[in-house]
Amino acid sequence: MVKELRLIITDFSNDARLQQILIKFWRLFVFLQYEEVEEVATVPLKFKVYEMILPLLEKGLGNIFASTDMIRKKEEVFFNKFSYDVLSMLGVNLKILSIEDVLYIF
Repeated sequence: MVKELRLIITDFSNDARLQQILIKFWRLFVFLQYEEVEEVATVPLKFKVYEMILPLLEKGLGNIFASTDMIRKKEEVFFNKFSYDVLSMLGVNLKILSIEDVLYIF
């Protein structure tokens, strides 16, 4: 089941429309750590900052939030990992959601 869920997360995170939405979130989070950044998608966040953001995302997802079990601690987090983590928070709900549903949620 975990392998199937990882494949779904990977497929969803490769959707250009969803990436455009998630990059807006990422931009906000990056500016918590840096004052000026040219290429927002290539800048890493320190995990300490990332840990402060995760509870806000959990709260924002409300009843759709499933878990943070698939989120691994690293010293730095890049945009691709962030996209994967945000989608993994939806957990098994991803099996019944379409990409349009996920776009609507975010």
